Amino acid sequence: LNSNNWTGGRLEVSMVREFQRSSGLDGVMKNLLADPACDDVPRQILQAINSERDRQQALGTVQDALRNQLDEVSSRVIPGNVAHNSEKLDDWIRYGLEHFYNKDSPRVHFLLAANPAPNTEPLSDHARTYEWVLLDGRRITPTSRLQGNNPDLGSSIVQARINDTRHVGEIRSIFVHPQSNIDGASETILVAVAWMRRSTHTPLENQPVFIWDKFPELGVETWEYNQYIDPRSHDPPMIMRLADVHCQVSRGRTEGTPKLWITATMDRVSILFVIEI
Repeated sequence: LNSNNWTGGRLEVSMVREFQRSSGLDGVMKNLLADPACDDVPRQILQAINSERDRQQALGTVQDALRNQLDEVSSRVIPGNVAHNSEKLDDWIRYGLEHFYNKDSPRVHFLLAANPAPNTEPLSDHARTYEWVLLDGRRITPTSRLQGNNPDLGSSIVQARINDTRHVGEIRSIFVHPQSNIDGASETILVAVAWMRRSTHTPLENQPVFIWDKFPELGVETWEYNQYIDPRSHDPPMIMRLADVHCQVSRGRTEGTPKLWITATMDRVSILFVIEI
């Protein structure tokens, strides 16, 4: 915006600075209000501040747009079309769910378990499944909903950081599992992931260094072609919250020996992090 009688090409930045301050404050308050650990008194104060800010007149079209945008991205995950309201889960997904729920303490057991742990509930074998969802505004379609058999198609390839290690895999299913004795299970979107197996090989291995190591921001890595980690190892876990997925990943393959998958991250900076002007 050219304003305040500035000439010579200088841009007035006061509105952009207000945009930044407002976005930062709104983001902090929304995150605090969404935190279940937030006590009642701080929650009431934050709600009062939010109500007062909402009553204030917007400064102009920039701040109007900001408020609408923050409402849309306050949650990274936006559900898409429901495929089935009650679809029976594959055995390997139920196996992963049993580990997912019991990793801290026994809470569920398989329906036909001979000697279930005390105070545990039978694991539900049905879930509400999705054709697609949005993560950070990008559509993710599980491989179970893709047309054709080409494993390189679709938006199902994602990256997650687990125990300070970057893992890449294919989302096979997206679902909500309404387990009766698990708090929040009816609202939490979960994914079943087939994790790719990391390779020790790189393209052009006769070179002294992997050329892409010079560009760490691209997150280029290589993986064994068409090979996946055994899901029974639970390392990394095959079931996780969709909100814990970091970003999508682009994948290609090399035609050398051995044949490899090669991936690059599709990470991007959230609009909630605005560069100081």
